[in-house]
Amino acid sequence: MKLWDIRSAKTSRSERIKGGCSNVTWNHDGNIICYTNKDEDMLTVYDCRKASVLKQIDFNKYQASEFQFEKGGNCLLVSSTAGEIYIYDAKTFNSNWLASIVAHFAPINSIHIEPNNKYFATAAADSLICLWDLQEMISYKVMKKGESSIKKILYSHDSKFIASISDENNIDIFEIETGTIYLIKFIIFINTLASCIHTIDCKYPQNAIAWHPNSWVLAYCGDDKNKNNADEGSIHLFGTSPS
Repeated sequence: MKLWDIRSAKTSRSERIKGGCSNVTWNHDGNIICYTNKDEDMLTVYDCRKASVLKQIDFNKYQASEFQFEKGGNCLLVSSTAGEIYIYDAKTFNSNWLASIVAHFAPINSIHIEPNNKYFATAAADSLICLWDLQEMISYKVMKKGESSIKKILYSHDSKFIASISDENNIDIFEIETGTIYLIKFIIFINTLASCIHTIDCKYPQNAIAWHPNSWVLAYCGDDKNKNNADEGSIHLFGTSPS
C-alpha cells in the first residue's frame, strides 16, 4: 500500500502487505486507512499520522469483502463472505463488533453508503441488491435482475440511482424510487424487479464503475480486448438523462 502526495506525484510512505491488498478505504477525516489482504482473514487499521498499524481484526474462517466508514465517523461497516454485515466502533476499533446483521444467504461482494448518509446498499452472490436504513439497520427494499452474482454497486451523486456490475458482464442501472410494496411478516419490502431502467451490454467482464460527482454520468472499465485479443484498457462513459 502506497500513499501519494498528489502535489508532487511522489510516494510519501508505503506499507508492505502480506499476500497483496484486496480492498482499501479512507475514513472521512483522512487520518485512518483500512485495508485487507488476500491471504489472511484480517482487516488492518492503519494510522496515517503515526505511519503505523493501529489495529488488526481477525475474521477467522470468513473474509471481509468491502467496507466503508459512515460519514459521521462513528462506525465502520464491513461486509463479509459469510453474508453478514459487521458494525465496528470507528473511534476505538474494538475487535468486538457493535452489531452484526445476517444480510444475505451468500457472500456479500459490495457495500456502499449513499451520499446523504441515511441509507446503504449491499450486493451479493445471491443476485440480490438490498437497501438498508443506516440508523435502524433494517432492510427496506430488495432489487433483483437476473440470477447472476452481483460484483459491485455504487450510488449516484444524488442517491437516485444505483449502478451494478454482475457476472453476466452487464452493468445495470436501477432507479431506487420505483417498485411495488409488499407486506411480509410485518416487514415492508418493495419489489423492484421492474426498476432496472437501463442495461449496458458489455462483451467482456467489467471490473470497476464510478459515478460523476455531480452529474448522471457513469464511467466503467474492464477486461476489454482489441481485434487482436490483446488488452485494450478502455474507459467508457455512459450518460443518463432525467427521462
